[in-house]
Amino acid sequence: MTSTLKGITLKGSAELVAEFFSFGINSILYQRGIYPPETFTRVTHYDMSLQLTSDPKLKNYLTNVVSQLKGTSALVTLSILEE
Repeated sequence: MTSTLKGITLKGSAELVAEFFSFGINSILYQRGIYPPETFTRVTHYDMSLQLTSDPKLKNYLTNVVSQLKGTSALVTLSILEE
């Protein structure tokens, strides 16, 4: 039996970071009550229960923001301000 190890490429690591960032943003928006709980659906990923937005406009916005993270190595800051 032969096993093959896969290395993480720069592109692959950028994809993982972007995916992690997306889950993190969704989690913050849900846990802080910034968006109503009924606009989130529960999914299981990484053996964890996570909340993802089902709001089409927010989903589109987050997809756009996260896609810009792929392929770049930049400092990312997430600021959530109360009105």
